[in-house]
Amino acid sequence: MGTAFKKKRIRILYLEDNEHDQVLVREMLASEGVDCEMECVRNRNDYENALVERKFDIIISDYSLPSFDGLNALAVARRVAPKTPFIFFSGTIGEELAVESLKNGAVDYVLKQRPGRLIPAIRSALRNAAERLRLERAERALKESEERFRIVARASNDVIWDWDIRTGKLWLSDNFRMAFGHPPSAVSTLAQWQNLIHPDDRDRVVSSLANLVVSHGSVWWSEYRICRADGSQAHVFDRASIVHDSDQKPARVVGVLIDVTERK
Repeated sequence: MGTAFKKKRIRILYLEDNEHDQVLVREMLASEGVDCEMECVRNRNDYENALVERKFDIIISDYSLPSFDGLNALAVARRVAPKTPFIFFSGTIGEELAVESLKNGAVDYVLKQRPGRLIPAIRSALRNAAERLRLERAERALKESEERFRIVARASNDVIWDWDIRTGKLWLSDNFRMAFGHPPSAVSTLAQWQNLIHPDDRDRVVSSLANLVVSHGSVWWSEYRICRADGSQAHVFDRASIVHDSDQKPARVVGVLIDVTERK
């Protein structure tokens, strides 16, 4: 039994005009121990009203109905409840219609001649829907975090940088140009950043950062000189922290570069 069934009561909307099939589906769900509330509707009007007025975790629909067909039912669901999984449970749907239904947004189709597939199909659809929701929330949280990050970077004179250890890509906040004259796009790799470090400081700074990564350290800092675009030298204080992945391996280094030239 899937864990999605055990966490909460599942709300199912079932579009079916055959009372025998309604009973069959109820019995199959009960036999699997599915804690659910199934609302059965027989026609387009009741179906559309149910979708508009209530929220469901999954929709099951026959394909052939009096004055209403499955593809129209699917179209209504995509318009009113686009994130709700839709499964066809029908004895009349052919291969071409089945493929068309999947292209139009159905997540699965089950033939009534093989009713044993329905519960696994429901389980899979709910699991996939939960995963999509989790990913959407994670993406939304990431976007909010990135926006806060950009606001902080714009509000500060300090340069924020982010080095992806795996790809070697380096991101610099927009104020890097204001501080040192170089456009951030011209310093998009660690090697390009290293070339801006004063030759007398370069080996010391690069080796200390490399040692941090190799030793799985957590915090790094260094003082050195960096070459401005006009040829002058800026004294900077650079501090950073290691960001580890789920396996506790170093994945990124995120730091703040502070121009301390006037203090020298």
